[in-house]
Amino acid sequence: MVRHVPASAPGTSSPPASLPIHALTTSEIQKLVRTQRVDARVSLDVYFRTAEHVALQAKVFRAEHNLPQLYRLLYAYVSIVLDTMSEHGDWTSARFAERVRREEARTKSALEEMEVLQPIIDAEAEEWKRAVAVARPAAVERPPPVEGTGRGSGNLGGGLGVASGEEGTRREAPASVGVVLSGEVKAKHSMFAGSRLPSAAETAHGVQSAAANATGGSDATPRRDVGEGPKPSQKAPSSSGTGPRHAHSLLPPPPAPPPAEDDAFAQSIIPSAASVEFQPKVIVQVPTTDEAATDHTRLDTRLKLYGLREKVVRGDGNCQFRAIADQLFRDQERHAECRTVVINQLRRAAEEYAPYVPEDYDTYVETMRKDTTWGDHITLQAAADAYGVAMCVISSYKDNFVVEIQPKVKRSSRVCWISFWAEVHYNSVYPADAS
Repeated sequence: MVRHVPASAPGTSSPPASLPIHALTTSEIQKLVRTQRVDARVSLDVYFRTAEHVALQAKVFRAEHNLPQLYRLLYAYVSIVLDTMSEHGDWTSARFAERVRREEARTKSALEEMEVLQPIIDAEAEEWKRAVAVARPAAVERPPPVEGTGRGSGNLGGGLGVASGEEGTRREAPASVGVVLSGEVKAKHSMFAGSRLPSAAETAHGVQSAAANATGGSDATPRRDVGEGPKPSQKAPSSSGTGPRHAHSLLPPPPAPPPAEDDAFAQSIIPSAASVEFQPKVIVQVPTTDEAATDHTRLDTRLKLYGLREKVVRGDGNCQFRAIADQLFRDQERHAECRTVVINQLRRAAEEYAPYVPEDYDTYVETMRKDTTWGDHITLQAAADAYGVAMCVISSYKDNFVVEIQPKVKRSSRVCWISFWAEVHYNSVYPADAS
């Protein structure tokens, strides 16, 4: 039987991100896993739930015969038990003796399965690399630049009239968020209905000014950036505190954490060696009908293997916010409230989310504010941050189908469980035996 080699510490080098996981050997796959230091403040019960969560992911990949991902999850599971949980102060407690024995037995089985998988995965990875090396065209020597052209020349797109980039052409904005709007932004579902919502640029400026002035006032002679900041006609606020408020001060504070629940399913799981870093993104491409059908079958099978069932919410363009509302309040009709909370969060912390939006951020936020606009991964992250809850999304993605979203500041032990039929529909998720 193979012996466990402790997982890499956070910050160590990983295989190139450009390589798909089926191109990696088992030793390279191990480098994708990051060991997590035990937190004695967290109950060992939470660690047991997290280990079970990872074991279920491995079960799904085993059923789908996705051997590289199965190996990654098995290695991560073993790391959780041997590198993390075994260091917990309660690991040797008589109260947990039976559960510890169960995890130790499953760890032994995981190591044995990894030993069987290792030569298969390594052989397939080497075959893939050989095939790519044969198919790769010979390098073409670049001709010298034409005299008289340079960075200042008119057409930088090689005569094609497009802006060159890493992928050759400018990325087009998704149709769902590509509408340019004009005029004032009005609060449709806002807590301050009728007031003018600040733009994201104004909000970002207000945040920077507030950080530089602890009293909440702005500089008497503020620095002005193009398109933002106070106008010359504006006067600095007086010492009495009157005068123009910062743009972000119009926004209500984040909502209170959702109601606590005793249900273990809704209680926290924590980031683990199996967790994959979450990267918020907008909707890029909607799948074809055939792709969507295949994805739906895959998602349905995974939920059954997980022992989960979907509570179907209405598919009216608000499904993500309906699913969140159902998880937080057991009432999908509070979706407009959840959307307002998310929009306020996007404006309150514009500098946190703007880097993930490929088009104009103000336009993106204004479009997302409208009823029936589809939510995306950016709004999921904003919802997690606003409510202070973690989210676990079971998706139809082929790889890394479990999307774990952690809030910037955790204010609740609740976890929102949501299913995602990729780029098509979100639903709320509960244990299959729940009433």
